[in-house]
Amino acid sequence: MKVKIIDYDHLGRGIAKENGKVIFVPKAKKEKLVEIEFIKSKKNYDLARVVNPVIEDSVFCPYYYECGGCHLQHLTIKEQLEFKKKKVQDIINRYTPYQISMPKIIPTKEKGYRNKVIFHIKGSFLGYYKEGTNEIIDIKECALLDPKMNPIIEKLRKFIETHSSLEEAMIRIFKEEIMLSLKGKEDKDVILKFFASFVSSLYYNNELLSGKKRLQATILDHSFYVSKDSFFQVNTIGVNEIYKQVLEQVKMLKPNLLYDLYCGTGTMSLLVAPYAKNVIGVETVKEAIENANDNKKLNGITNVSFYHDDVGRFLTRYKASPDTIIVDPPRAGLLSLVIKKIIDLLPKAIIYVSCDPMTLARDLNLFSSLYNLHDIKIIDEFPNTYHVECVLLLVKK
Repeated sequence: MKVKIIDYDHLGRGIAKENGKVIFVPKAKKEKLVEIEFIKSKKNYDLARVVNPVIEDSVFCPYYYECGGCHLQHLTIKEQLEFKKKKVQDIINRYTPYQISMPKIIPTKEKGYRNKVIFHIKGSFLGYYKEGTNEIIDIKECALLDPKMNPIIEKLRKFIETHSSLEEAMIRIFKEEIMLSLKGKEDKDVILKFFASFVSSLYYNNELLSGKKRLQATILDHSFYVSKDSFFQVNTIGVNEIYKQVLEQVKMLKPNLLYDLYCGTGTMSLLVAPYAKNVIGVETVKEAIENANDNKKLNGITNVSFYHDDVGRFLTRYKASPDTIIVDPPRAGLLSLVIKKIIDLLPKAIIYVSCDPMTLARDLNLFSSLYNLHDIKIIDEFPNTYHVECVLLLVKK
């Protein structure tokens, strides 16, 4: 069956219509006539896939039409940026009281941008899951990864040719330092002997076998420790752009007391510290707070305090009156309790860093009666995927 793609949804899937029913077709380009086969049928829509896709010039990965890692390679980077701008605009305008015109989008780097990857391993197969399945696509190389990971990937492949006991591999890289964290059922002495000399940090089943406990990243001329399980943006160029946008707002606001909620390893808290009288960072992950306190010492910053606590519980317990709050929550957005507590504090300004426009729109509805939307920027943190980062400034009415 052939259908014409008339638009995209917020996941970047092509939209077609047949007999009045919507059909979602991943990795299909607008205005193209494509042959499809149906995968799933629901009451209000069908899900299909492209049969024998015509490979677009923009597609640089041989695994693209099977792999679930990328969603937009069939679009040029210019088309991807336009899609993301329109996506954010449509979601904000449709689901919130705010109305925005096409927001500015900041590009990053099309390939080689990821500083972290997790590979699944089964027998001699190493790679990513096939889209919508638990089937591993055996990959030789991923163009989104920092090229300095390639020798480690080759080393992993040599190992699994003769050892079938590995299950997962995480590689993290900053500059020339590489962390390798493995999971499996192999004897740890075998792991140590095979990999230790190739990496700066080697973990096996969460045990440090050799090298450094953590790596050191550089963001906007500041240094930061990053541990194995600490959250850190995968696109180092992109995260610099995100923090530049946040810094621009904080410099303008000149807060006396600033809360950085979901502060992770303290990166944002420490970067904004020169432009605020006092900063408090809150994070639920203990290891991240340990990194944050060490990062504070590493950068010689004295006006920041870090708290290991649940954000909602902290806002309930800690009695203070911040004039600015930064929130950088997980993809699920803010809990309703957190929003309620922020509204109770009624700060002059809220800087919201979001990685999901849909949950962002849900949260904006709860702030809209008290706050105006003054600024929104989009950062293309994840090129070739539908994911995008937004930085917004909300100002009390």
